[in-house]
Amino acid sequence: MSADTARGRATFVVQDVILPDFHDTIAALQHKPPIAIGTLALKVNWKGGGERVRVDDDEKDVGGTFVRGPASVWFHVESDDGFSYTSDRHGQKTVVAEVWSERNGVFHR
Repeated sequence: MSADTARGRATFVVQDVILPDFHDTIAALQHKPPIAIGTLALKVNWKGGGERVRVDDDEKDVGGTFVRGPASVWFHVESDDGFSYTSDRHGQKTVVAEVWSERNGVFHR
């Protein structure tokens, strides 16, 4: 992960996450063997660009700054049975995306 909290920009990347496919929740809860094994790659980008806002809450002993802006998610899943899916970054709509720099506890004072 990399972040520039002052500008509200960040990137989060995970790769080679193993995801067993149990077909349905009941099979997973019954600890049945998976029908396939998938591998996930994921990348989330926060682009920032909004106003920098300071928050300070003495009662909850927390404070910090955040920047809002658009974000996008890309992921790719590939399973050992030949199935694969790649998300489309185009047409995504950001409802809320923020990058925070937070202080709490003894660091809040």
